[in-house]
Amino acid sequence: MRKIKLGMIGMSAGNGHPYSWSAIINGYNAERMQECPFPVIPQYLAKEKFPEAAIAGAEVTHIWTQEIKLSQHIADATYIPNVVEHMEQMIPEIDAVLLARDDADNHITMAKPFLEAGLPIYIDKPLVLKCLDVELLFSMQKYPGQIFTCSAFQYARELMEVEKKLSSKKIIHIDAHIKNDWNKYAIHLIEPIIKVIGHDISVKHVDVITTNTQKVANYLFSNGLTLQIKTFITSNVKPTLHFFSEDDVTTVVIQDAFFAFKAALEKFLVGIRDKQEITQKNFVMRSIELLESATMSKRCTYQPSHAQ
Repeated sequence: MRKIKLGMIGMSAGNGHPYSWSAIINGYNAERMQECPFPVIPQYLAKEKFPEAAIAGAEVTHIWTQEIKLSQHIADATYIPNVVEHMEQMIPEIDAVLLARDDADNHITMAKPFLEAGLPIYIDKPLVLKCLDVELLFSMQKYPGQIFTCSAFQYARELMEVEKKLSSKKIIHIDAHIKNDWNKYAIHLIEPIIKVIGHDISVKHVDVITTNTQKVANYLFSNGLTLQIKTFITSNVKPTLHFFSEDDVTTVVIQDAFFAFKAALEKFLVGIRDKQEITQKNFVMRSIELLESATMSKRCTYQPSHAQ
Protein backbone atom coordinates (compact mmCIF):
# COMPACT_ATOMS: atom_id res chain seq x y z
CA MET A 1 0.00 0.00 0.00
CA ARG A 2 1.36 3.44 -0.95
CA LYS A 3 2.34 5.60 1.98
CA ILE A 4 0.11 8.59 2.73
CA LYS A 5 2.13 11.74 2.11
CA LEU A 6 1.63 14.34 4.82
CA GLY A 7 2.48 18.03 5.01
CA MET A 8 3.37 19.57 8.39
CA ILE A 9 2.48 23.23 8.88
CA GLY A 10 2.83 25.76 11.64
CA MET A 11 4.64 26.34 14.90
CA SER A 12 3.27 28.15 17.93
CA ALA A 13 4.83 29.31 21.19
CA GLY A 14 5.26 26.55 23.75
CA ASN A 15 4.11 23.80 21.39
CA GLY A 16 6.55 21.23 19.98
CA HIS A 17 4.12 19.13 17.95
CA PRO A 18 5.89 19.66 14.61
CA TYR A 19 8.88 17.89 16.18
CA SER A 20 6.99 15.17 18.03
CA TRP A 21 4.34 14.32 15.42
CA SER A 22 6.91 14.21 12.62
CA ALA A 23 9.17 11.95 14.71
CA ILE A 24 6.31 9.59 15.56
CA ILE A 25 5.58 9.19 11.85
CA ASN A 26 9.04 9.38 10.24
CA GLY A 27 11.37 8.37 13.05
CA TYR A 28 14.08 10.79 14.10
CA ASN A 29 17.77 11.65 14.26
CA ALA A 30 18.64 11.41 17.95
CA GLU A 31 21.59 13.80 17.72
CA ARG A 32 19.62 16.55 15.97
CA MET A 33 16.59 16.00 18.20
CA GLN A 34 18.70 16.84 21.26
CA GLU A 35 18.65 20.42 19.93
CA CYS A 36 14.85 20.48 20.02
CA PRO A 37 13.75 23.45 22.20
CA PHE A 38 11.30 21.17 24.04
CA PRO A 39 13.47 18.78 26.13
CA VAL A 40 10.53 16.56 27.08
CA ILE A 41 10.18 15.44 23.44
CA PRO A 42 13.59 13.72 23.04
CA GLN A 43 13.12 12.35 26.55
CA TYR A 44 9.92 10.45 25.78
CA LEU A 45 11.03 9.53 22.25
CA ALA A 46 14.15 7.92 23.74
CA LYS A 47 11.94 5.52 25.72
CA GLU A 48 10.61 4.02 22.47
CA LYS A 49 12.35 1.65 20.06
CA PHE A 50 12.71 3.22 16.62
CA PRO A 51 12.19 2.64 13.76
CA GLU A 52 9.72 -0.01 15.00
CA ALA A 53 7.76 2.57 17.02
CA ALA A 54 7.14 4.82 14.01
CA ILE A 55 3.72 4.82 12.35
CA ALA A 56 3.61 2.59 9.29
CA GLY A 57 1.93 3.59 6.06
CA ALA A 58 2.55 7.33 6.21
CA GLU A 59 5.38 9.81 5.79
CA VAL A 60 5.75 13.53 6.50
CA THR A 61 7.18 14.67 3.18
CA HIS A 62 6.85 18.47 3.42
CA ILE A 63 7.12 21.09 6.14
CA TRP A 64 6.42 24.79 6.51
CA THR A 65 6.76 26.96 9.59
CA GLN A 66 7.00 30.71 9.97
CA GLU A 67 10.82 30.54 9.90
CA ILE A 68 12.73 28.67 7.21
CA LYS A 69 15.61 27.95 9.61
CA LEU A 70 13.23 26.34 12.09
CA SER A 71 11.56 24.34 9.32
CA GLN A 72 14.96 23.06 8.22
CA HIS A 73 15.90 21.99 11.73
CA ILE A 74 12.66 20.05 12.21
CA ALA A 75 13.19 18.49 8.78
CA ASP A 76 16.75 17.45 9.65
CA ALA A 77 15.67 16.02 13.00
CA THR A 78 12.75 14.02 11.59
CA TYR A 79 13.81 13.08 8.06
CA ILE A 80 11.41 15.39 6.18
CA PRO A 81 12.76 15.69 2.62
CA ASN A 82 11.05 18.93 1.52
CA VAL A 83 11.02 22.37 3.15
CA VAL A 84 8.76 24.94 1.49
CA GLU A 85 8.78 28.73 1.77
CA HIS A 86 4.98 29.07 1.46
CA MET A 87 2.62 26.49 2.90
CA GLU A 88 0.37 26.44 -0.17
CA GLN A 89 3.31 25.13 -2.24
CA MET A 90 2.90 21.67 -0.75
CA ILE A 91 -0.77 21.26 -1.74
CA PRO A 92 -0.18 19.45 -5.10
CA GLU A 93 2.43 17.16 -3.51
CA ILE A 94 0.65 15.78 -0.44
CA ASP A 95 -2.36 13.63 0.44
CA ALA A 96 -3.23 15.29 3.77
CA VAL A 97 -2.01 17.99 6.14
CA LEU A 98 -1.15 18.28 9.84
CA LEU A 99 -1.86 21.75 11.22
CA ALA A 100 0.26 21.54 14.36
CA ARG A 101 -0.28 25.01 15.83
CA ASP A 102 -2.29 25.07 19.05
CA ASP A 103 -3.12 28.79 18.97
CA ALA A 104 -6.72 28.44 17.83
CA ASP A 105 -7.04 32.00 16.53
CA ASN A 106 -4.93 31.02 13.50
CA HIS A 107 -6.71 27.79 12.61
CA ILE A 108 -9.41 29.07 10.26
CA THR A 109 -7.01 31.17 8.15
CA MET A 110 -4.37 28.44 7.93
CA ALA A 111 -6.81 25.60 7.26
CA LYS A 112 -8.74 27.42 4.55
CA PRO A 113 -6.47 26.79 1.52
CA PHE A 114 -6.15 23.10 2.36
CA LEU A 115 -9.89 22.68 2.92
CA GLU A 116 -10.56 24.43 -0.39
CA ALA A 117 -8.11 22.04 -2.07
CA GLY A 118 -10.09 19.08 -0.67
CA LEU A 119 -7.24 17.74 1.48
CA PRO A 120 -7.96 15.94 4.77
CA ILE A 121 -6.62 18.02 7.63
CA TYR A 122 -5.74 17.28 11.25
CA ILE A 123 -6.16 20.52 13.20
CA ASP A 124 -4.50 20.60 16.62
CA LYS A 125 -6.50 21.20 19.78
CA PRO A 126 -8.45 23.29 20.49
CA LEU A 127 -10.05 23.54 17.05
CA VAL A 128 -11.39 27.03 17.82
CA LEU A 129 -12.45 28.98 20.91
CA LYS A 130 -16.05 29.81 19.90
CA CYS A 131 -19.00 27.65 18.91
CA LEU A 132 -19.75 29.96 15.98
CA ASP A 133 -16.30 29.19 14.60
CA VAL A 134 -17.00 25.45 14.86
CA GLU A 135 -19.94 26.02 12.52
CA LEU A 136 -17.78 28.10 10.19
CA LEU A 137 -14.97 25.56 9.90
CA PHE A 138 -17.25 22.59 9.37
CA SER A 139 -19.17 24.53 6.71
CA MET A 140 -15.86 24.77 4.80
CA GLN A 141 -15.57 20.98 4.43
CA LYS A 142 -15.78 19.63 0.90
CA TYR A 143 -16.96 16.27 2.26
CA PRO A 144 -17.81 14.71 5.65
CA GLY A 145 -14.70 13.76 7.60
CA GLN A 146 -12.33 16.19 5.88
CA ILE A 147 -11.62 17.79 9.28
CA PHE A 148 -10.06 15.72 12.03
CA THR A 149 -9.40 17.40 15.37
CA CYS A 150 -8.91 16.22 18.92
CA SER A 151 -7.02 16.39 22.12
CA ALA A 152 -4.83 13.32 21.87
CA PHE A 153 -5.76 12.64 25.50
CA GLN A 154 -9.04 11.23 24.18
CA TYR A 155 -6.86 8.28 23.16
CA ALA A 156 -4.65 8.18 26.25
CA ARG A 157 -3.68 4.68 27.38
CA GLU A 158 -4.63 5.57 30.96
CA LEU A 159 -8.16 6.62 29.94
CA MET A 160 -8.71 3.61 27.69
CA GLU A 161 -7.84 1.28 30.58
CA VAL A 162 -10.83 2.49 32.64
CA GLU A 163 -13.40 3.55 30.00
CA LYS A 164 -15.32 0.27 30.17
CA LYS A 165 -15.45 0.46 33.98
CA LEU A 166 -16.69 4.04 33.86
CA SER A 167 -19.38 3.25 31.29
CA SER A 168 -21.11 0.97 33.79
CA LYS A 169 -21.19 3.57 36.57
CA LYS A 170 -23.41 6.56 37.27
CA ILE A 171 -20.94 9.45 37.43
CA ILE A 172 -22.13 12.18 39.80
CA HIS A 173 -19.08 14.46 39.95
CA ILE A 174 -15.81 14.96 38.07
CA ASP A 175 -12.78 16.87 39.32
CA ALA A 176 -9.93 17.52 36.86
CA HIS A 177 -6.78 19.61 36.71
CA ILE A 178 -3.87 20.34 34.38
CA LYS A 179 -0.89 22.67 34.10
CA ASN A 180 -0.90 25.64 31.67
CA ASP A 181 -3.37 28.22 30.44
CA TRP A 182 -7.08 27.66 29.96
CA ASN A 183 -7.48 28.36 26.24
CA LYS A 184 -4.83 25.86 25.13
CA TYR A 185 -4.93 23.15 27.79
CA ALA A 186 -8.41 22.90 29.32
CA ILE A 187 -9.47 21.04 26.18
CA HIS A 188 -7.10 18.21 27.20
CA LEU A 189 -9.46 17.58 30.13
CA ILE A 190 -12.74 18.51 28.48
CA GLU A 191 -12.54 16.05 25.59
CA PRO A 192 -11.76 12.95 27.69
CA ILE A 193 -14.60 13.99 30.02
CA ILE A 194 -17.10 14.38 27.15
CA LYS A 195 -15.94 11.02 25.80
CA VAL A 196 -16.90 9.42 29.12
CA ILE A 197 -20.17 11.25 29.89
CA GLY A 198 -21.42 11.70 26.30
CA HIS A 199 -22.20 14.88 24.37
CA ASP A 200 -25.99 14.71 24.71
CA ILE A 201 -26.22 16.43 28.11
CA SER A 202 -26.19 20.20 28.24
CA VAL A 203 -24.73 22.72 30.67
CA LYS A 204 -27.26 24.47 32.90
CA HIS A 205 -24.86 26.70 34.82
CA VAL A 206 -21.18 27.63 34.97
CA ASP A 207 -19.24 29.89 37.29
CA VAL A 208 -15.56 30.68 37.19
CA ILE A 209 -12.85 31.86 39.56
CA THR A 210 -9.80 33.37 37.89
CA THR A 211 -6.57 34.46 39.54
CA ASN A 212 -3.19 35.38 38.12
CA THR A 213 -2.03 31.75 38.57
CA GLN A 214 -5.11 29.60 37.99
CA LYS A 215 -8.62 29.27 36.60
CA VAL A 216 -11.34 27.15 38.20
CA ALA A 217 -14.56 26.45 36.29
CA ASN A 218 -17.56 24.81 37.97
CA TYR A 219 -20.27 23.29 35.77
CA LEU A 220 -23.76 21.97 36.48
CA PHE A 221 -25.20 19.72 33.76
CA SER A 222 -28.84 19.09 32.90
CA ASN A 223 -28.75 15.61 34.48
CA GLY A 224 -27.36 16.87 37.81
CA LEU A 225 -23.73 15.96 37.14
CA THR A 226 -21.24 18.48 38.50
CA LEU A 227 -17.77 19.14 37.12
CA GLN A 228 -14.82 21.20 38.27
CA ILE A 229 -11.90 21.91 35.92
CA LYS A 230 -8.77 23.69 37.14
CA THR A 231 -5.86 25.00 35.05
CA PHE A 232 -2.70 26.07 36.89
CA ILE A 233 -0.07 28.35 35.37
CA THR A 234 2.66 27.71 37.93
CA SER A 235 1.92 24.36 39.65
CA ASN A 236 3.70 21.46 37.94
CA VAL A 237 0.77 19.02 38.09
CA LYS A 238 0.11 16.07 35.78
CA PRO A 239 -3.16 15.91 33.81
CA THR A 240 -5.49 14.24 36.29
CA LEU A 241 -9.19 13.35 36.25
CA HIS A 242 -11.21 12.03 39.20
CA PHE A 243 -14.55 10.39 38.27
CA PHE A 244 -16.84 10.10 41.31
CA SER A 245 -19.67 7.56 41.18
CA GLU A 246 -22.17 6.71 43.90
CA ASP A 247 -19.86 4.01 45.32
CA ASP A 248 -16.26 4.93 44.48
CA VAL A 249 -13.84 7.22 42.65
CA THR A 250 -11.78 6.36 39.56
CA THR A 251 -8.63 8.40 39.05
CA VAL A 252 -6.91 8.83 35.69
CA VAL A 253 -3.41 10.36 35.55
CA ILE A 254 -2.25 10.85 31.96
CA GLN A 255 1.50 10.35 31.60
CA ASP A 256 2.21 8.47 28.37
CA ALA A 257 2.15 11.33 25.84
CA PHE A 258 3.80 9.25 23.09
CA PHE A 259 1.03 6.63 23.18
CA ALA A 260 -1.70 9.30 23.04
CA PHE A 261 -0.12 11.28 20.20
CA LYS A 262 0.53 8.14 18.16
CA ALA A 263 -3.01 6.83 18.69
CA ALA A 264 -4.53 10.15 17.58
CA LEU A 265 -2.36 10.31 14.46
CA GLU A 266 -3.30 6.72 13.61
CA LYS A 267 -7.00 7.61 13.95
CA PHE A 268 -6.51 10.44 11.46
CA LEU A 269 -4.86 8.05 9.00
CA VAL A 270 -7.64 5.46 9.43
CA GLY A 271 -10.15 8.15 8.51
CA ILE A 272 -8.20 8.92 5.33
CA ARG A 273 -7.73 5.31 4.23
CA ASP A 274 -11.24 4.12 5.06
CA LYS A 275 -12.97 7.42 4.18
CA GLN A 276 -14.48 7.52 7.67
CA GLU A 277 -15.82 10.55 9.50
CA ILE A 278 -13.83 10.16 12.72
CA THR A 279 -14.44 13.62 14.21
CA GLN A 280 -18.10 14.25 15.02
CA LYS A 281 -19.25 17.86 14.85
CA ASN A 282 -21.62 17.44 17.82
CA PHE A 283 -18.77 16.19 19.99
CA VAL A 284 -16.60 19.16 19.01
CA MET A 285 -19.47 21.59 19.57
CA ARG A 286 -20.10 20.34 23.11
CA SER A 287 -16.38 20.49 23.93
CA ILE A 288 -16.02 24.06 22.67
CA GLU A 289 -19.24 25.00 24.48
CA LEU A 290 -17.60 24.05 27.79
CA LEU A 291 -14.41 25.86 26.84
CA GLU A 292 -16.17 29.02 25.68
CA SER A 293 -18.73 29.23 28.49
CA ALA A 294 -15.95 29.36 31.07
CA THR A 295 -14.03 31.90 29.01
CA MET A 296 -17.07 34.17 28.76
CA SER A 297 -17.97 33.91 32.45
CA LYS A 298 -16.61 36.70 34.62
CA ARG A 299 -18.34 35.60 37.80
CA CYS A 300 -15.32 36.17 40.03
CA THR A 301 -11.89 37.51 39.17
CA TYR A 302 -9.22 37.96 41.82
CA GLN A 303 -5.98 39.85 41.32
CA PRO A 304 -3.86 39.90 44.48
CA SER A 305 -2.41 43.19 45.58
CA HIS A 306 1.33 43.68 45.16
CA ALA A 307 1.44 46.15 48.01
CA GLN A 308 3.90 45.30 50.77
